[in-house]
Amino acid sequence: MTLVAALASGSDISVVGDTRLTTKDQFGHIHATRDLCQKVIPATGWCLVGWSGSLCLGRKVLAGFILRIQDTAIGHAGWLKDDKQLVAFAKEMRDAHLQQRPKHDECRGATVEMLIAWINHDRSIPLAEGTAKALDIALPEQSEVAAVRLPEGTVRRTHSGLIGIGSGVRAFETVRDEKWEEVTELGRGMEYGNEHRTFMLSEIARTEINRVGLADVGTAFQMFHLNARQVTSIPHFYWADVAPGFGTYVAMRIENGAWVQEHKPTHFRRLIVSPSVIHLQGPQWKKGTAEMFNPRSLSPESPGVVTAPPQILCFAPYDPDNVSAEVRRSWGMGGFPKLTFRPESMPRVNPYKRRHAKH
Repeated sequence: MTLVAALASGSDISVVGDTRLTTKDQFGHIHATRDLCQKVIPATGWCLVGWSGSLCLGRKVLAGFILRIQDTAIGHAGWLKDDKQLVAFAKEMRDAHLQQRPKHDECRGATVEMLIAWINHDRSIPLAEGTAKALDIALPEQSEVAAVRLPEGTVRRTHSGLIGIGSGVRAFETVRDEKWEEVTELGRGMEYGNEHRTFMLSEIARTEINRVGLADVGTAFQMFHLNARQVTSIPHFYWADVAPGFGTYVAMRIENGAWVQEHKPTHFRRLIVSPSVIHLQGPQWKKGTAEMFNPRSLSPESPGVVTAPPQILCFAPYDPDNVSAEVRRSWGMGGFPKLTFRPESMPRVNPYKRRHAKH
């Protein structure tokens, strides 16, 4: 299943999403676990889209939302602020899928959620020509998050606070609103302040997922930060417990525009792929399949496993030219791949959706 969470401050948004897909039997027992799927995708430089639920229907609805957002001029996203339009568009995408796949009766009542996080540039202050960028100044309540859910056709929204989608939102039930208010103020004005806020959101999510015991939600996260200037990916290292008193660092980095999960000491590497390229059937979904990095399968003697220090560095930015001493103790001194991005790494969408995008 899934956890995608967005924490808005009024002027910026931290967004995290797991990568796990699971199948279950009629009793709710997990058959297969695969940590390889993008759950959060930058649609534009001012908007992120996350999804959860049925893979078959969800990726079609996701494609439709991404295309329409890409066709929306900056500062003219009024339809994203209209609950009726959001629900109508989600249902339109579902109906288009059913028309194209008339035998997919299970998709008619399937659960799908879309989380849209964006900066409302209707409220930006345009500066005089020749000065700083016109979109650099944020007004209060400029950050916007909306979550639409099918088949119920419900919408939740916030300008400031947390919204999550997927089965993993149960992990946040005991987290008080005051905690999220503290996180939104963390590191303001500091170097890596945006990263620190996103790391704290991720650490709370990971801690609560483990506390509740949500085996169908992963803890290897895509991380993003969104403000009035841009969407920023946050590649990082994270600490993974191996055994009491021992752990290792795992990387979630960017390679050629795509997320990669890597534990180089054991030669583990997995590409995080678009939901549109994942097959719905096949031996990869066989009962007992587990495509994931499982730190519990390691031992204190395994490569990269180190003694847990008294104060654990839970997350660290992935900067191959400035790797922390804690990570080097686990990974060694060399061999940190460079971050590589590409302009054409924006998500591909299905062309047949374009007829629904012009409104």
